[in-house]
Amino acid sequence: MPDKMFWDLSVSLYPILSTSPKPERYECFVKQKRLRVFYPRLPSFEEAISVWTVHCGAKEVSNNLDLLYQAWEDFGVDFRLGLDIIELGADHLDTVRQKTWKFIQQSPFNDLHRILMNPQSGLGLSHRIIHTFPSTDSAHAVLESAICSNTISRMIVSVHATQPLQRRQELFRMFEWTMGASLGWLFEAMALDKLIHSESLTLLPFSQDPVLTIPFGLHSITVFSNKDDVNTTRVLATLYVPSQSNNPAWDAFAVWQSDGEVFGAGFQMTVGRQHHVNADGLLALEKRLDACKVDPRNRFFIFVTPKNAEYRLPPNISAAKQQIWQFYHLRLDVASAGILDGATSGSLDEIRTVNDIVAGVPQDVV
Repeated sequence: MPDKMFWDLSVSLYPILSTSPKPERYECFVKQKRLRVFYPRLPSFEEAISVWTVHCGAKEVSNNLDLLYQAWEDFGVDFRLGLDIIELGADHLDTVRQKTWKFIQQSPFNDLHRILMNPQSGLGLSHRIIHTFPSTDSAHAVLESAICSNTISRMIVSVHATQPLQRRQELFRMFEWTMGASLGWLFEAMALDKLIHSESLTLLPFSQDPVLTIPFGLHSITVFSNKDDVNTTRVLATLYVPSQSNNPAWDAFAVWQSDGEVFGAGFQMTVGRQHHVNADGLLALEKRLDACKVDPRNRFFIFVTPKNAEYRLPPNISAAKQQIWQFYHLRLDVASAGILDGATSGSLDEIRTVNDIVAGVPQDVV
């Protein structure tokens, strides 16, 4: 929810024009006017910078700009959080992430369902999970709600990944209908769910090599921070998902064992035809797989897309990287899962680029 300083449902604002200060001259008009609640437009990140600059000075804001942007992206409009970050530094943002993660972990499914369906239920840190804002499609004062960020989406999906299929279906439908999640977020959430419930993966090569099927069979999912030591992400049969939504190069990685051999794979979920791979992000993933003692022969980097997507290997992948990694394409059929309605399933299956959703203009790079 937006901070209470921005709104109060107990107060209704409406204009009355009067030529006299005497109450009897204008009170009679009240019952003749339809009352309307006004919700102010939420401030932008640029406006927040102006506020923080007034309070803390331009130098302090500039020194913490990346952290402030991360917090804004992950938790929405929160001036106080920004002020605390400027005062306390990066550790405070990590603490907020940990508290939010713990809150989601400890919230029973029914409580989480209530928060998602009714953000005003006031449960604990619900304002960290749900962002409420005035509708841009309505001339009236209508509030809409959405999950704050892809970071929160990942946390929610990971916690309930082991729920029965029916419960997971309810969760994805809430994402689709109530939360207004983008198709990109929705696809990533369903891809994570699909991966941890797959016994094997059928991978398409980018060359003339044959289709490859590899054993998988993961059973758990864990959210971690990019700052965590590489030795903390070594548990086998685990899909690791970074809490940072802007993690470069990959959205998840896994380490598992089959026939006495240790395998490792990085996953990039995308609804586009191409996704540049960040070199630093790929190097960070290499270090985590090194810590797990994954043989170079068993290292995969997999681009996960909707089932009909024609995906191309990103041109910025060097020949040297192709010696270290085996790059493959995994198509995901969300329509067959029966989780989403036909329209949304069709949109995910047919989409080529992010811009196809918005403007119908294809691009080569997402």
